[in-house]
Amino acid sequence: MSLTNREILKVFVECVDDLLGSKYLQQARAGGLGTSISIMQGIGFVMGRSGPDRDHVKAVLLTIRLFCQNNEAVSLQNMDTLVQSLPVDQDLKERFAQSRKNFNDHLDHRPVFSYPAGIGADTNGGIFDTFLYGEFAHFNPEKRRRYKTWESQAYFNDMRSQFDLTVLNFILCVSVMRGIVVNILTTGSV
Repeated sequence: MSLTNREILKVFVECVDDLLGSKYLQQARAGGLGTSISIMQGIGFVMGRSGPDRDHVKAVLLTIRLFCQNNEAVSLQNMDTLVQSLPVDQDLKERFAQSRKNFNDHLDHRPVFSYPAGIGADTNGGIFDTFLYGEFAHFNPEKRRRYKTWESQAYFNDMRSQFDLTVLNFILCVSVMRGIVVNILTTGSV
């Protein structure tokens, strides 16, 4: 038995609420995100990272993964298809689609810092996918090897911070979408 459109919309809101109430987001708000560079005598440059700890990253990614995988009713692609099919104001449909497009544009952009060519870090999406599927969820052998190679590089913590920025951008995107979905639910159109 399938979920109704209304149930899918409610599940989407619940999942976004999980992200907005996550320890990951609490830690990011409290301590910020960043990369630090220190010069250690005899060692050289040492890069550090500030941000949510590994357990909180893993926990938030369980929910984010639902939005990324198109076999889930609440994936961003499936949600956009659903919203576009509903008898609701065209402005809501356009705002939902635009929010999804904004995040996809972020994924397609080059990261703030450039990394060596050919390592799979040419876009924010490449970094996001490598961390997600190389370290945290459903290990992809190619992405796992790439992640392990990155882990041994001096710029790894900077890449990790770039990943965190993409996670925060994702949460921002779905929080905008959440508002649109709540509007749809409260109008009673579904």
